[in-house]
Amino acid sequence: MDKPRVIFFGTSAFGLPVLAWLYENTSLVAVATSPDKPVGRKQELSSSPVKQWLGDKQIILLQPNDLKNIYIEQVLKHLSLDVAVVASYGKIIPKNILDIPRKGFLNLHVSLLPKYRGAAPMQYAIWAGEKVTGVTLFVLDELLDHGPIISQKEISVDPDETFESLHKKSEDLSVELLDESLFKYLSSEIKPREQNHELATLAPSFKKEDGKIDWQKPADEIDRQIRALNPWPGTYSKIKMEKSKIKIEEQGLKIFKVEISDKKLKPGEVEVDNKRIFIGTGTVALEILELQVSGGKRMKAADFAAGVGDKLKLI
Repeated sequence: MDKPRVIFFGTSAFGLPVLAWLYENTSLVAVATSPDKPVGRKQELSSSPVKQWLGDKQIILLQPNDLKNIYIEQVLKHLSLDVAVVASYGKIIPKNILDIPRKGFLNLHVSLLPKYRGAAPMQYAIWAGEKVTGVTLFVLDELLDHGPIISQKEISVDPDETFESLHKKSEDLSVELLDESLFKYLSSEIKPREQNHELATLAPSFKKEDGKIDWQKPADEIDRQIRALNPWPGTYSKIKMEKSKIKIEEQGLKIFKVEISDKKLKPGEVEVDNKRIFIGTGTVALEILELQVSGGKRMKAADFAAGVGDKLKLI
């Protein structure tokens, strides 16, 4: 049996293990990724992780600004594609493009669809306190994460799970899912099943303000928020530091890691005890373990506490 002719659509590093698997196990004829973008103060052009992975491999590279471009449609039709595989691409794919491969477009989504449709399923699963989430391989249609399901695999969400740790687990599971299911789908051994749309929930992208901590909330909820929203959009508060008897400085405080304590403080109350920083919540206090003050670097809270003593208050 000839290897299926495949195009991969992806942008972020999440898709790299899937891309590498396709390169080894299929006839990967083309890769589509986002255009190079200017970054940093010098606005130098930066390529996506997918383009960087491609390097000088003899594979067609497409970087369309707009998939409605007639040139892209013509190129894809010329490739005689069996299937397209999508992982963290970041653009809406129009119907005329979805219809080109013989077996359509397949997407790897990090949730057990129909739960958590959207751009941030891992963050929502952690913040909501889910014990189990997963990866779904499904056929793309014109609606958001709506198409029929080919297969799913579960992942346990550990009590101390962070976005980064769940991201890594999901990368590995995506490859397993593709390895188990792609060829069975292409040979019609697997028949996709419609999602139960009545059970659908959404997981839209987060904004910067979603990271602001409300210290009235319970400690376990704030802990989940911090683990879910780092590195983006990050979790933060505002602090006052007494620099001298006449100077009080206000600064932003990013919080990266906490631990639930048994100490009782009022919501937002700060206590510095033997180089340990505690902040009160709606239940018990959280001990701050890693933080960053505006203009500073990420550090252990104990190192920060050694410099500020007890001259620290939340705003």
